[in-house]
Amino acid sequence: MSRLRAIRHCPDCGQTPSPDPLGRLLCACPGKPWAWDGGYPGTDEERKKIESCGFELTTDAAGEVYYCWNGHILYLFSDGTWDSDKAPNGMTLEEYLNSVSAVQGEIP
Repeated sequence: MSRLRAIRHCPDCGQTPSPDPLGRLLCACPGKPWAWDGGYPGTDEERKKIESCGFELTTDAAGEVYYCWNGHILYLFSDGTWDSDKAPNGMTLEEYLNSVSAVQGEIP
């Protein structure tokens, strides 16, 4: 997996949009909706690796496709990029998945 990180920041507030409890992407700007390309499941190899880390593939009511695990949201995009609301900037997808796997082993 050699995906690049998709960093999306609001040009007004500088915040990266993240999902609210209803799954809508929001930044700090009042009433400003965000939309991404909806994500996609990835290749078979990517799906196997991501699911082996405990993530479950989800499609929400709006048709967005992403992976969920313990409050983490992971998007793969058709342009070869990825993003997660919980991954630190500068982290590769492989590093992120390894960190999730390590944390998963610590959860009782």
